[in-house]
Amino acid sequence: PGQEAGYSVDIKNLGTEAVNNYKIIVPIPYNATYVTGSASGTIFSPQTSPTPNSITFNPSLGATGSIVWDFGTLVLPANPSSLLARLTFRLRSTTDCAILSNATCSSNMSVVGNSTGIGAITNVALNNSNFIQGYNQNGTCVGEPIPTPITIAINGTNYVTQNCPNTSTIRNFSYCSASTSVGTSLIASNFPPGSKFYNSFPVTTSSIQYTDANPIPLVSGSTITYYAVPSGGGSGCNFPFTITKCPVIVAQNDALAGGNGTTLNPNIGNVLSNNGSGSDTLNGVQALISQVTITVTTPATPINGNPVPILDPLTGQVSVPAGTPAGTYT
Repeated sequence: PGQEAGYSVDIKNLGTEAVNNYKIIVPIPYNATYVTGSASGTIFSPQTSPTPNSITFNPSLGATGSIVWDFGTLVLPANPSSLLARLTFRLRSTTDCAILSNATCSSNMSVVGNSTGIGAITNVALNNSNFIQGYNQNGTCVGEPIPTPITIAINGTNYVTQNCPNTSTIRNFSYCSASTSVGTSLIASNFPPGSKFYNSFPVTTSSIQYTDANPIPLVSGSTITYYAVPSGGGSGCNFPFTITKCPVIVAQNDALAGGNGTTLNPNIGNVLSNNGSGSDTLNGVQALISQVTITVTTPATPINGNPVPILDPLTGQVSVPAGTPAGTYT
Protein backbone atom coordinates (compact mmCIF):
# COMPACT_ATOMS: atom_id res chain seq x y z
CA PRO A 1 0.00 0.00 0.00
CA GLY A 2 1.19 3.47 -0.92
CA GLN A 3 3.90 2.18 -3.24
CA GLU A 4 4.23 3.13 -6.90
CA ALA A 5 4.16 0.85 -9.95
CA GLY A 6 5.35 1.81 -13.42
CA TYR A 7 3.56 0.87 -16.64
CA SER A 8 4.27 1.20 -20.33
CA VAL A 9 2.01 0.84 -23.37
CA ASP A 10 3.59 0.07 -26.76
CA ILE A 11 1.65 1.41 -29.73
CA LYS A 12 1.66 -0.29 -33.13
CA ASN A 13 -0.58 -0.17 -36.19
CA LEU A 14 -1.41 -3.68 -37.35
CA GLY A 15 -4.18 -2.49 -39.68
CA THR A 16 -4.31 -1.53 -43.34
CA GLU A 17 -4.60 2.25 -43.05
CA ALA A 18 -3.47 5.15 -40.94
CA VAL A 19 -5.70 6.18 -38.02
CA ASN A 20 -6.79 9.79 -37.61
CA ASN A 21 -7.82 11.35 -34.29
CA TYR A 22 -6.08 8.49 -32.52
CA LYS A 23 -6.54 8.61 -28.76
CA ILE A 24 -5.44 6.36 -25.90
CA ILE A 25 -7.40 6.18 -22.65
CA VAL A 26 -6.24 4.47 -19.46
CA PRO A 27 -8.85 4.45 -16.64
CA ILE A 28 -7.35 4.52 -13.16
CA PRO A 29 -8.39 1.49 -11.06
CA TYR A 30 -10.50 2.20 -7.96
CA ASN A 31 -7.73 1.05 -5.59
CA ALA A 32 -4.99 3.27 -7.03
CA THR A 33 -4.25 6.92 -7.82
CA TYR A 34 -2.39 8.50 -10.70
CA VAL A 35 1.07 9.84 -9.84
CA THR A 36 0.83 13.44 -10.97
CA GLY A 37 3.07 14.31 -13.90
CA SER A 38 4.28 10.76 -14.43
CA ALA A 39 2.66 10.16 -17.84
CA SER A 40 4.85 10.77 -20.87
CA GLY A 41 4.98 9.69 -24.50
CA THR A 42 7.84 8.73 -26.81
CA ILE A 43 7.61 8.75 -30.62
CA PHE A 44 9.58 6.24 -32.75
CA SER A 45 10.31 6.29 -36.49
CA PRO A 46 8.58 5.85 -38.89
CA GLN A 47 5.91 7.65 -36.87
CA THR A 48 6.11 11.36 -37.52
CA SER A 49 5.46 13.87 -34.77
CA PRO A 50 1.65 13.88 -34.38
CA THR A 51 -0.70 16.74 -33.56
CA PRO A 52 -1.96 17.56 -30.95
CA ASN A 53 0.22 14.95 -29.15
CA SER A 54 -1.20 15.95 -25.75
CA ILE A 55 -1.07 13.77 -22.62
CA THR A 56 -3.31 14.76 -19.72
CA PHE A 57 -4.97 13.32 -16.67
CA ASN A 58 -8.72 13.86 -16.74
CA PRO A 59 -10.13 13.39 -13.21
CA SER A 60 -13.71 13.51 -14.52
CA LEU A 61 -13.35 10.76 -17.11
CA GLY A 62 -14.35 7.46 -15.54
CA ALA A 63 -14.95 6.62 -11.90
CA THR A 64 -11.47 7.60 -10.69
CA GLY A 65 -10.14 9.58 -13.62
CA SER A 66 -8.21 8.55 -16.73
CA ILE A 67 -4.92 9.20 -18.48
CA VAL A 68 -5.64 10.47 -21.99
CA TRP A 69 -3.12 10.66 -24.83
CA ASP A 70 -4.76 12.75 -27.55
CA PHE A 71 -2.30 11.51 -30.14
CA GLY A 72 -3.29 12.70 -33.59
CA THR A 73 -2.63 10.60 -36.70
CA LEU A 74 -1.13 7.15 -36.24
CA VAL A 75 0.77 6.33 -39.42
CA LEU A 76 0.66 3.02 -41.32
CA PRO A 77 4.22 1.64 -41.31
CA ALA A 78 5.62 -0.67 -43.98
CA ASN A 79 6.36 -3.20 -41.24
CA PRO A 80 3.31 -3.84 -39.06
CA SER A 81 5.51 -4.85 -36.13
CA SER A 82 7.17 -1.43 -36.03
CA LEU A 83 6.90 0.28 -32.65
CA LEU A 84 5.44 3.73 -33.32
CA ALA A 85 5.04 5.18 -29.84
CA ARG A 86 5.16 4.32 -26.15
CA LEU A 87 3.16 5.69 -23.23
CA THR A 88 4.63 5.39 -19.72
CA PHE A 89 3.02 6.31 -16.42
CA ARG A 90 2.98 5.44 -12.72
CA LEU A 91 0.20 4.56 -10.30
CA ARG A 92 0.23 4.55 -6.50
CA SER A 93 -1.64 1.75 -4.72
CA THR A 94 -4.30 2.68 -2.20
CA THR A 95 -3.84 3.16 1.54
CA ASP A 96 -7.59 3.23 2.15
CA CYS A 97 -8.12 0.89 5.08
CA ALA A 98 -11.74 0.25 4.13
CA ILE A 99 -10.55 -1.20 0.81
CA LEU A 100 -7.49 -2.99 2.17
CA SER A 101 -9.56 -4.65 4.91
CA ASN A 102 -11.95 -6.10 2.36
CA ALA A 103 -10.55 -9.46 1.30
CA THR A 104 -12.79 -9.60 -1.78
CA CYS A 105 -11.48 -6.37 -3.28
CA SER A 106 -8.08 -5.29 -2.03
CA SER A 107 -5.63 -7.87 -3.33
CA ASN A 108 -5.09 -6.77 -6.94
CA MET A 109 -4.50 -3.49 -8.76
CA SER A 110 -5.73 -4.16 -12.31
CA VAL A 111 -5.04 -1.82 -15.22
CA VAL A 112 -6.91 -1.79 -18.53
CA GLY A 113 -7.06 0.66 -21.41
CA ASN A 114 -8.43 1.27 -24.87
CA SER A 115 -7.92 3.38 -27.97
CA THR A 116 -10.20 5.19 -30.41
CA GLY A 117 -9.78 6.78 -33.80
CA ILE A 118 -11.05 7.03 -37.41
CA GLY A 119 -9.64 5.11 -40.41
CA ALA A 120 -7.87 7.61 -42.68
CA ILE A 121 -9.23 5.96 -45.86
CA THR A 122 -12.42 4.15 -44.83
CA ASN A 123 -13.57 6.63 -42.15
CA VAL A 124 -14.53 3.60 -40.08
CA ALA A 125 -14.44 4.29 -36.36
CA LEU A 126 -11.99 2.43 -34.16
CA ASN A 127 -14.05 2.33 -30.97
CA ASN A 128 -12.79 1.04 -27.65
CA SER A 129 -10.03 -1.12 -29.04
CA ASN A 130 -8.85 -2.74 -25.81
CA PHE A 131 -5.23 -3.11 -24.75
CA ILE A 132 -3.59 -6.52 -24.94
CA GLN A 133 -0.51 -7.87 -23.18
CA GLY A 134 0.85 -9.53 -26.33
CA TYR A 135 0.21 -12.73 -28.26
CA ASN A 136 0.26 -16.39 -27.28
CA GLN A 137 3.53 -17.99 -28.32
CA ASN A 138 2.63 -21.63 -27.71
CA GLY A 139 -0.24 -24.03 -27.11
CA THR A 140 -3.41 -24.30 -29.18
CA CYS A 141 -3.93 -20.52 -29.28
CA VAL A 142 -0.68 -19.40 -30.89
CA GLY A 143 -1.05 -15.91 -32.30
CA GLU A 144 -4.17 -15.12 -30.30
CA PRO A 145 -4.08 -11.85 -28.31
CA ILE A 146 -3.67 -11.97 -24.54
CA PRO A 147 -6.28 -9.60 -23.11
CA THR A 148 -5.65 -7.23 -20.25
CA PRO A 149 -5.87 -6.41 -17.37
CA ILE A 150 -2.32 -6.21 -16.17
CA THR A 151 -2.55 -7.13 -12.50
CA ILE A 152 -0.23 -6.30 -9.61
CA ALA A 153 -0.90 -7.81 -6.19
CA ILE A 154 -1.38 -5.53 -3.18
CA ASN A 155 -0.38 -7.06 0.14
CA GLY A 156 -2.28 -4.95 2.63
CA THR A 157 -2.26 -7.32 5.62
CA ASN A 158 0.66 -5.74 7.48
CA TYR A 159 -0.51 -2.21 6.64
CA VAL A 160 -3.96 -2.86 8.07
CA THR A 161 -2.51 -4.50 11.19
CA GLN A 162 -0.22 -1.54 11.86
CA ASN A 163 -2.48 1.35 10.85
CA CYS A 164 -6.14 0.37 11.08
CA PRO A 165 -6.67 -3.00 12.78
CA ASN A 166 -10.22 -2.21 13.88
CA THR A 167 -11.60 -1.07 10.53
CA SER A 168 -15.09 -2.46 10.02
CA THR A 169 -15.75 -4.04 6.65
CA ILE A 170 -19.49 -3.39 6.95
CA ARG A 171 -20.72 0.18 7.26
CA ASN A 172 -24.06 1.05 8.82
CA PHE A 173 -26.13 4.10 7.93
CA SER A 174 -28.95 5.03 10.30
CA TYR A 175 -31.83 7.37 9.48
CA CYS A 176 -34.44 8.66 11.91
CA SER A 177 -35.95 11.42 9.77
CA ALA A 178 -39.35 11.39 8.07
CA SER A 179 -37.72 10.45 4.75
CA THR A 180 -38.87 7.24 3.12
CA SER A 181 -35.79 6.75 0.90
CA VAL A 182 -32.15 7.72 0.50
CA GLY A 183 -30.37 8.52 -2.77
CA THR A 184 -27.05 6.80 -3.39
CA SER A 185 -25.19 10.11 -3.79
CA LEU A 186 -25.64 10.63 -0.05
CA ILE A 187 -23.58 7.52 0.79
CA ALA A 188 -21.35 7.19 -2.29
CA SER A 189 -18.36 8.98 -0.71
CA ASN A 190 -18.00 6.08 1.74
CA PHE A 191 -17.15 3.65 -1.07
CA PRO A 192 -14.72 3.46 -4.00
CA PRO A 193 -15.56 6.08 -6.65
CA GLY A 194 -17.91 4.83 -9.31
CA SER A 195 -19.43 2.09 -7.16
CA LYS A 196 -22.91 0.88 -8.08
CA PHE A 197 -25.43 -0.11 -5.44
CA TYR A 198 -27.57 -3.26 -5.37
CA ASN A 199 -29.91 -5.18 -3.09
CA SER A 200 -28.10 -8.48 -3.68
CA PHE A 201 -24.71 -9.94 -4.52
CA PRO A 202 -23.63 -11.57 -6.78
CA VAL A 203 -25.50 -9.24 -9.10
CA THR A 204 -28.03 -11.05 -11.29
CA THR A 205 -30.80 -10.06 -13.64
CA SER A 206 -33.11 -10.06 -10.61
CA SER A 207 -30.95 -7.63 -8.63
CA ILE A 208 -32.21 -4.08 -8.11
CA GLN A 209 -29.76 -1.26 -8.81
CA TYR A 210 -30.26 1.87 -6.72
CA THR A 211 -29.46 5.42 -7.82
CA ASP A 212 -30.66 8.90 -6.96
CA ALA A 213 -33.48 8.33 -9.45
CA ASN A 214 -34.28 4.95 -7.86
CA PRO A 215 -33.33 5.55 -4.21
CA ILE A 216 -32.87 2.95 -1.48
CA PRO A 217 -36.14 2.57 0.46
CA LEU A 218 -36.17 3.30 4.19
CA VAL A 219 -38.33 0.79 6.07
CA SER A 220 -39.15 1.87 9.62
CA GLY A 221 -37.82 -0.42 12.32
CA SER A 222 -35.64 -2.42 9.93
CA THR A 223 -31.96 -3.02 9.18
CA ILE A 224 -31.37 -4.23 5.61
CA THR A 225 -28.13 -5.23 3.89
CA TYR A 226 -27.14 -3.76 0.52
CA TYR A 227 -24.00 -4.00 -1.62
CA ALA A 228 -21.66 -1.46 -3.23
CA VAL A 229 -19.87 -2.89 -6.26
CA PRO A 230 -16.87 -0.87 -7.51
CA SER A 231 -16.04 -0.53 -11.18
CA GLY A 232 -13.19 -2.83 -12.17
CA GLY A 233 -13.18 -4.66 -8.86
CA GLY A 234 -13.44 -8.16 -10.30
CA SER A 235 -16.23 -10.71 -10.15
CA GLY A 236 -16.19 -11.17 -6.37
CA CYS A 237 -15.55 -7.62 -5.21
CA ASN A 238 -18.28 -6.03 -3.13
CA PHE A 239 -18.72 -3.83 -0.07
CA PRO A 240 -21.73 -4.86 2.02
CA PHE A 241 -23.43 -2.19 4.09
CA THR A 242 -26.62 -1.84 6.09
CA ILE A 243 -29.37 0.77 6.11
CA THR A 244 -31.28 1.19 9.37
CA LYS A 245 -34.48 3.21 9.73
CA CYS A 246 -35.61 4.11 13.22
CA PRO A 247 -39.04 2.81 14.24
CA VAL A 248 -41.98 5.19 13.87
CA ILE A 249 -42.67 6.84 17.22
CA VAL A 250 -46.07 8.42 17.94
CA ALA A 251 -46.32 10.41 21.19
CA GLN A 252 -49.83 11.66 21.94
CA ASN A 253 -50.76 14.71 23.99
CA ASP A 254 -52.19 13.62 27.35
CA ALA A 255 -54.97 15.22 29.44
CA LEU A 256 -55.15 13.74 32.96
CA ALA A 257 -57.66 14.58 35.69
CA GLY A 258 -55.97 14.88 39.06
CA GLY A 259 -59.02 14.56 41.29
CA ASN A 260 -58.89 16.14 44.75
CA GLY A 261 -55.45 17.67 45.24
CA THR A 262 -55.93 18.06 48.96
CA THR A 263 -54.92 14.43 49.51
CA LEU A 264 -52.20 12.41 47.80
CA ASN A 265 -53.13 10.74 44.51
CA PRO A 266 -50.15 8.49 43.67
CA ASN A 267 -51.32 7.54 40.17
CA ILE A 268 -53.65 9.61 38.01
CA GLY A 269 -52.49 7.87 34.83
CA ASN A 270 -49.54 6.92 32.61
CA VAL A 271 -48.41 9.15 29.75
CA LEU A 272 -47.83 6.13 27.49
CA SER A 273 -51.43 4.96 27.82
CA ASN A 274 -54.53 6.11 25.96
CA ASN A 275 -55.65 9.15 27.88
CA GLY A 276 -58.22 10.29 25.37
CA SER A 277 -55.97 10.98 22.36
CA GLY A 278 -54.72 7.45 21.75
CA SER A 279 -51.79 5.42 23.03
CA ASP A 280 -48.14 6.24 22.46
CA THR A 281 -46.86 3.71 19.92
CA LEU A 282 -43.61 2.38 18.49
CA ASN A 283 -44.02 1.07 14.94
CA GLY A 284 -47.77 0.95 15.50
CA VAL A 285 -47.56 -1.07 18.73
CA GLN A 286 -48.16 0.19 22.28
CA ALA A 287 -44.86 1.63 23.52
CA LEU A 288 -43.34 0.10 26.64
CA ILE A 289 -41.40 2.05 29.22
CA SER A 290 -38.36 -0.14 28.46
CA GLN A 291 -38.38 1.14 24.85
CA VAL A 292 -38.45 4.87 25.53
CA THR A 293 -36.58 7.55 27.41
CA ILE A 294 -38.82 10.07 29.18
CA THR A 295 -37.43 13.49 30.07
CA VAL A 296 -39.10 16.37 31.86
CA THR A 297 -37.93 19.35 29.86
CA THR A 298 -39.97 22.03 31.69
CA PRO A 299 -41.39 21.32 35.18
CA ALA A 300 -44.94 22.50 35.96
CA THR A 301 -45.21 26.00 37.41
CA PRO A 302 -46.33 26.04 41.08
CA ILE A 303 -49.34 28.04 42.20
CA ASN A 304 -48.34 30.25 45.13
CA GLY A 305 -45.37 27.98 45.82
CA ASN A 306 -47.50 24.87 46.42
CA PRO A 307 -46.76 21.35 45.13
CA VAL A 308 -47.31 20.45 41.45
CA PRO A 309 -48.12 17.15 39.66
CA ILE A 310 -45.06 14.96 39.17
CA LEU A 311 -44.12 12.84 36.13
CA ASP A 312 -41.89 9.87 36.98
CA PRO A 313 -39.50 9.40 33.99
CA LEU A 314 -38.77 5.82 35.08
CA THR A 315 -42.38 4.66 34.85
CA GLY A 316 -44.32 7.29 32.90
CA GLN A 317 -46.71 7.54 35.85
CA VAL A 318 -48.11 10.91 36.97
CA SER A 319 -48.87 11.57 40.65
CA VAL A 320 -50.50 14.49 42.50
CA PRO A 321 -48.90 15.33 45.86
CA ALA A 322 -51.10 16.28 48.81
CA GLY A 323 -51.78 20.01 48.94
CA THR A 324 -51.69 20.56 45.18
CA PRO A 325 -54.04 23.47 44.31
CA ALA A 326 -56.69 23.02 41.64
CA GLY A 327 -55.58 24.27 38.26
CA THR A 328 -54.22 23.36 34.83
CA TYR A 329 -50.61 22.21 34.81
CA THR A 330 -48.52 21.79 31.64
